Formats: sequence, structure tokens, C-alpha cells
Amino acid sequence: MQRYNFPAYPMHKGEHDRVLLSMDQHATAWRNGAKVDELLPWLEGQVADWFIHHVSTMDMMTARHVQTQMV
Repeated sequence: MQRYNFPAYPMHKGEHDRVLLSMDQHATAWRNGAKVDELLPWLEGQVADWFIHHVSTMDMMTARHVQTQMV
């Protein structure tokens, strides 16, 4: 994104950072004894929904931008 000067880079990276922080917090909770059935709704719900939405919006816009810069 930086290489191709993607204008929405800060927002896009911020989304990745936010989700990675949440994943780290949930992984820590699991390592500290949280049960899988406590984490599964988060993984199947929030993470899955975020991933689908992120790919179809931010990643799609990023790919289009990079493609135009490569021409």
C-alpha cells in the first residue's frame, strides 16, 4: 500500500492493527484458560464478518488502486 501511495493506507492499516490487537487479546485469554466455546462465537462471528467485509471493501479498493498504478 505504501509502495503504491494508497491514499487510505492509514485507515486500512488501522483496521488491520485493530483486528490484530483483538486477536492477540483473545489468544492471550485462550492461553490463560479461556475455553474454546467461549472464543468460538467471536471467531465465527466478529472475525469472519470483519474478514468478509474487509476483503470486499478495503482490500478491493486497495487492489484497484495498485492496479491503476502499475499501468
